[in-house]
Amino acid sequence: MDIQQKIYFLQRLIPVLQMWQTMEVYTSDIKDDSTVLFLTVMNRNKKNFYLKFEKAHILKDVFDWIKQALDINFPDVPISDYYYLSRADNVKEVCKVISAFGTGITDYKMIDVQLEQVLETLPKNLRDRITGDIERKQVEHRQNNDNEKSIMVMRSKFDFFAITVSKDEKVECQTIEFSHGKDGILFELSEESDGTLRILDLLEVLLSKEGKTYVIDELQCYRACWKN
Repeated sequence: MDIQQKIYFLQRLIPVLQMWQTMEVYTSDIKDDSTVLFLTVMNRNKKNFYLKFEKAHILKDVFDWIKQALDINFPDVPISDYYYLSRADNVKEVCKVISAFGTGITDYKMIDVQLEQVLETLPKNLRDRITGDIERKQVEHRQNNDNEKSIMVMRSKFDFFAITVSKDEKVECQTIEFSHGKDGILFELSEESDGTLRILDLLEVLLSKEGKTYVIDELQCYRACWKN
């Protein structure tokens, strides 16, 4: 811009103006729809938009952070799905942390269970959804020749099941059981105390290396548990 000569260079401004005009079009499409978030709209099939307007990429960065790195938890919903417990490389580290809280747990094992028996205990709509997910994973392995196994985790307050679909489409189901001492007796998740369950929930927060941000409602419930 040269004010004295009254010369203005708009090359830098034009891309920004085009970006805002495009975003205004997206905004007008949902202005009367209170069920849709603008940030969600800006991350549906907008690859070309972000390639054209690099400055707008912050909208994608924020969306990805909320979706992948922000973990919000409420009192009536388990914080963790216990997936970290199903990884064999974690056993020693997990046991060390658990024992430090005085739970009495000295070890844990993944135990094979019959998938059919687990599915029989579930409502039909949930059973059908899980079966459909398993079949889709088998098709993906078949079509993509994928060597990585897929793990689906089912978690309630007193139950935990990990369903694995291997590269050869074989399906296995496991649950977790805990040992208290050296007598070899294993206890199911439902047999552990409420305090132990709360600690197991928080273990993922303590051991996570994924760079997540955890928001936990009514965290004082967990602090009270630790003091006891």
